[in-house]
Amino acid sequence: MSKKYSIKKKNIQFFGFLLLLIAINHLYYQFLSSYVGVWLIIIVEILSVALCILHVHKWFSRVFSDFLKTVKASSFDSKFIEEVSISINKGFAIDDIVERIISYQSHQEKKQQALLDKLKNSNILLHRNSRITDSIMQITSEILSSGEIDEVLQTILDKAIEIIPNAQKGSILIYNGSYLEFRASHGYDSEMLKNLKFSLEELFQYNAKDFYEPCIINNAESFNKEHLKSGKFEVLRDGGGFELKSILSCAIQVDNEFYGVINLDCAEDKYTFSKEDKPLIKHLATQIGIALKNARLIEKILYLSRHDSLTGIYNRCYFEELLMRICQQRKASGAVFSLAILDINDLKKVNDTYGHEAGDLMLKTFAKGVTESLQKDDIFARYGGDEFAIIFTDKTKVQAEEILKTVSLLFTEVPILYCGKKITDISFSFGITEFPAETTEFEKLIKLSDTRMYKNKRGSKRPIRQ
Repeated sequence: MSKKYSIKKKNIQFFGFLLLLIAINHLYYQFLSSYVGVWLIIIVEILSVALCILHVHKWFSRVFSDFLKTVKASSFDSKFIEEVSISINKGFAIDDIVERIISYQSHQEKKQQALLDKLKNSNILLHRNSRITDSIMQITSEILSSGEIDEVLQTILDKAIEIIPNAQKGSILIYNGSYLEFRASHGYDSEMLKNLKFSLEELFQYNAKDFYEPCIINNAESFNKEHLKSGKFEVLRDGGGFELKSILSCAIQVDNEFYGVINLDCAEDKYTFSKEDKPLIKHLATQIGIALKNARLIEKILYLSRHDSLTGIYNRCYFEELLMRICQQRKASGAVFSLAILDINDLKKVNDTYGHEAGDLMLKTFAKGVTESLQKDDIFARYGGDEFAIIFTDKTKVQAEEILKTVSLLFTEVPILYCGKKITDISFSFGITEFPAETTEFEKLIKLSDTRMYKNKRGSKRPIRQ
């Protein structure tokens, strides 16, 4: 039997009993007029009223009980439910209680909406941080593949502009111990920026409470006019550096030392950077510091793997790698270059007479002199022992030979001084092969140059002073 049916049956029984009492009361009133009959009628009346009151009380109690159960089943906290229960037991008006519940529910909805908004913002921030992490992974890949700091810095800046909302331009300045200089830029004339140098006092961060905390500058022109030294303000103004509406800037640390600054710029009136962007660039600057630390380590490893430890020029392994690459490129284009193999005369005699320290001095002096005589695009390496190699890019055999003859004459004016006295002049023999006129094969280039060097070596030796 259901609860609803049970309640209905009880109501029918009550009203049936009440009707019976009314009927009895009526009969006594019609047929009995004695003293006893009057009191019996009064008793019946009292009993009827009492039963009505009792039943109405039970009905209202059940309504409030059901109402309280509904409140308990809702999302209200236990403290509020207890307060509602006390109000019901004290007989507070149902309208007041309902109004209080509606007010409480409205307050809870606002709290839930605020929490939802906070979760949405956290999700957006998490998404952006995830994009930063993905970008740092790409940057790390760039570091491993190139090892060149400037290429890494440019990749970092491009990714930062891609990640940070409203960033349209940007730059990275690196501190060399004396001043800061632009090493990467996006949206600016790099030729204009490369000649600008800044002191620490000219930075946005210099007067900030925390040097390494991100800062937002919405008045770049007035700031730079006040802090930049003469000449720099005009260069930046003419280059469009003050058309910016907002700048987001953060210092970069590597191994707890100041390394540089990353600036992201917004040039549109309707956008500015906000405090929500600060954690992003802070996180990015931290990751940049880690990436640059790795880049330094890799750069050092690459340098050691590519350079001769004594002379500081390229070693044979890396030189042959570069020569192979140039051969492949020039086969496709047909452009000219020349390969020269050089051999220092009498190095063994210097070692035998004065020791390897004197021989090392001779090798370092020779490498330094040749390096200073070559152009930037030429490639110079120690090929092994007393042998060296040069790739003269875009030069014929005749042009390369003229350069080496000039270098040979220069060395007659640079004697080797050891323990305060002159021990010998530097002389060398060389052989040159031109690409593609004489050969386009990697191995044959080296073999022809080496053979010609040994032919040139005869008769070119000079006496060693005892």
